[in-house]
Amino acid sequence: MKDPLKFMENLNDYKRLIDEQQIPPANFAAIQDIIANPEFTPEFLKSKAEAASGVCNWILNINLYFDVVINTEPKRQAVEKAKIDLAEATETK
Repeated sequence: MKDPLKFMENLNDYKRLIDEQQIPPANFAAIQDIIANPEFTPEFLKSKAEAASGVCNWILNINLYFDVVINTEPKRQAVEKAKIDLAEATETK
């Protein structure tokens, strides 16, 4: 690896890129088969290389974060808005 510090900066910046929706959902769709592999766990990979374990852990967590931000959070916000709309509609009766 040419510049480990730059690599770490890129990893740390990835969350911001997800928040700004700059990461194509296809990127996450493409890794689902890998993540589903029973050997793709930090514990299993730690026996191979400590760094691989850390990267695996990051991948699993950033995938979960992406799922929450892109799929779950908008639904939660829609539910909250529907509750507010219902409360307002109920008050006007």
